[in-house]
Amino acid sequence: MKKNKRKKSGRVIAVLLFLILAAAIVLAAVWFGVLKDVVLPKNQTSEVVLTPEPIVTEEPVATPEPVPEATPEPTSEPVKVLTYSSSYTPLGTGMITSGEYEGVSFRENTRISDANGKDLSVSEDGTSVSGIAIDGYVTSLLKLGDGRIGAVSWVDNAQKLSVFNTSFDAVEETVELPSSALCFADGFGTYSYYYSDGIGFYGVSLAEKSEDLLFYWTGVDVSGTRVSAINTEDGKIFRCLVHSWMDDLLTYETSLVTITGAEEASERKELILLSASPMDTLQDEIVAYNRSRQETRIVLRTIDAEKAANPVAALRSMAQEGKLPDLIDLTGMPYEELAASGMLEDLTPYLENDSELTLNALVPQVFSALQFDNKLYGTASGFTLTTVFGPNRLLKGMNGWTFQEYNNITSTMGEGTYAFGSADTQSSLLYDVLGMNLDHFINWKDYSCQFDTKDFSRILEFIKRLPAEPRGTDDAEQIQSKVQLLLRAMVYKPQDAVNAAGMITDPVLIGFPVLEGGGNLLTLHKDYAMTVNCAEKNAAWEFIRNKLTKDGQTDSWIFPSNEEAFEAVLATSGEQAELVRTILNNSVANADDMAIYNLVLDTCSDYFAGSGNSEEAAQKVQVAVSAYLSSLKA
Repeated sequence: MKKNKRKKSGRVIAVLLFLILAAAIVLAAVWFGVLKDVVLPKNQTSEVVLTPEPIVTEEPVATPEPVPEATPEPTSEPVKVLTYSSSYTPLGTGMITSGEYEGVSFRENTRISDANGKDLSVSEDGTSVSGIAIDGYVTSLLKLGDGRIGAVSWVDNAQKLSVFNTSFDAVEETVELPSSALCFADGFGTYSYYYSDGIGFYGVSLAEKSEDLLFYWTGVDVSGTRVSAINTEDGKIFRCLVHSWMDDLLTYETSLVTITGAEEASERKELILLSASPMDTLQDEIVAYNRSRQETRIVLRTIDAEKAANPVAALRSMAQEGKLPDLIDLTGMPYEELAASGMLEDLTPYLENDSELTLNALVPQVFSALQFDNKLYGTASGFTLTTVFGPNRLLKGMNGWTFQEYNNITSTMGEGTYAFGSADTQSSLLYDVLGMNLDHFINWKDYSCQFDTKDFSRILEFIKRLPAEPRGTDDAEQIQSKVQLLLRAMVYKPQDAVNAAGMITDPVLIGFPVLEGGGNLLTLHKDYAMTVNCAEKNAAWEFIRNKLTKDGQTDSWIFPSNEEAFEAVLATSGEQAELVRTILNNSVANADDMAIYNLVLDTCSDYFAGSGNSEEAAQKVQVAVSAYLSSLKA
């Protein structure tokens, strides 16, 4: 009887071993199928694989002509990215909890083992590592390429790396870290450590005092600003946690980045998109486009802060060197300066020939604001409105006013009474009023200006009467107590205008004082421009057009620029819609030229502080802006 039991037990064990072996074979096949090396060319980025399928690389296609680059090429070998969706518990064990790579760990930033296996950790207050005091607040530990351990800390708004000696009893080296670094990875080989600045991924050698750009995140179809952790075991394969918000839950997409080298050609043409101040959503849009294309890929590049202060001059230099980018992110860019430069492609024919969009696709005021010399040089996916409400007891039913009328009414204010709100300072109102009137003083066709006029002196006098610093008070309380007369309202949605008007008893929509035209400010959320040198213009248009469609503006946090989408918003707004239409119909486009705004603000600082008169200040502005325009023309 016992013998029979042993035989039965042996058969069960054999079956179990067989099942385990079969499962191991299947898992190994899946794993090696996913991680199968793909041959890639030097200095070329790779295709993105959205599903873990084996990739065939036979019959390579010939390399297209190279696209002029706005910045140097990455110095490393090319990159391969495999991506898949996965759930991750950010506050738990630091381990992927589901998906193809379930069980892969991302070590805690503040805990690490040294070469001898000793567990090292950061103190709870972040001031020491295993008893060794560190200057600043420690955010993470790194294992360097040479085996030493370093602590990353924040000191006086800067990051530094404190490197410990091999016996781990003292700090033997302190290194400044790149201010742009967002996250780090342990180093290997010649690289002491790796870091991401959200745009590119770099390897740093402390011995050589150098760093190499390994790849651009969008060049491997990953949104770099969403990379929250990087894990590598050999300096060749990098696993990255890429976060995104979905349905109010923090979910993670995990990307496997493999650096490889080979001699075969890439089939995809790179289009360079240059940005002076990229928003997080920009990379999301690029990655979505890249993953839907087989022939082209957009790669995001940025310009440094010094060049960003005068982006038109920087672009002219690139054009002279034959490195003008294919696309330009218009965020923070002086649109009219760019439109006048001759570097931008007219988008009118693309809009006319589009399968879905037409010249009437945009809200008329938006389309008009984007036109320069009857040509369309850029796009805008939305807009906001800024206006001014005031009490009828003072404004007597007025629907607009000049600077002289404003002065006449506000000059009767008693002591301790203010015209505008607590946050409405000289600098903030100068931005609004200068933006509304800049075309009155500058002719971009010949780069001439005329600021030494009575009209501009009136604007300076208006600004000077405003406070230099915020008051830090509540507008609603100040209005009700009649300490504050006017309310400057920023309108992003229909309800914003109604809410602002409701703060004033018997309100009047008065707008800003004007020289001519409407008194409301129309500020465009500008998106993209295509350059005349763009290598693949039809492909670039496919990227640009997405944000002009109704579907592309469905979830807009501001007024959509698509006419159909805008009307859909107003259709659900009831009586609010009429107020929005009134503001929009009496609006002036914001020139939004930060270079000239800062020039005027700096030039007039002494006058605003009480020195000299408005005529002298206007003459100084004329000289300063004339010199600036001459530099652009040259």
